[in-house]
Amino acid sequence: MNKMKKENRGIGASQQLVVVAIIVAVIGVGVFFIIEEYPRQSEEGQKNFLTFKNEKYDFSVSYPSNWTMDNMEYTGRAYVMLNENTTEGNSNARVQIIAGRLDYPSLDNLKNTISNQIENNENLESGGIKEIDVDGANAIDIAYEQTTSNGIGQGRMIFFKRDNLDYAISAYVDENHYEQFKTDIESIVDKFSFISE
Repeated sequence: MNKMKKENRGIGASQQLVVVAIIVAVIGVGVFFIIEEYPRQSEEGQKNFLTFKNEKYDFSVSYPSNWTMDNMEYTGRAYVMLNENTTEGNSNARVQIIAGRLDYPSLDNLKNTISNQIENNENLESGGIKEIDVDGANAIDIAYEQTTSNGIGQGRMIFFKRDNLDYAISAYVDENHYEQFKTDIESIVDKFSFISE
């Protein structure tokens, strides 16, 4: 298929570099934290949810108790990594949240830039971009399919701003485990909320 290069729609080269850096960070930070296997455990019955709160960056998120959570603060940003840890083998099911000054452009420009980047990357296929509400904040929600040396995976990136902070939520799972963890991932995203009113 012939791909045409799209015209730049209002953001400069430095902002494009920031957007690329954000996307790499969102996808890459998760890889960093899943390199070492989390302990496997089996749990029967209904899932209980645990809640993590970060008052400094004004958010909380609830996640299934059979997932592991790791968090850190680095370069003025909060990173929360949630990983599924009960599947034999590796499902790569994970959700990452980054909060802080991410310095990405307006959501409209970000949406256009990411659309162009997905369109021009042979390893990514867009599953659609839509506007959603995350606890009262306008957000863009990008679904994608990614081909890697380990196979195909389904992903989702959500970007939004509130007050002086930027937020990014990224979810990813290997394609053959997608249906198994789709509900968990959607629950984690849906349970993200701001602490302050």
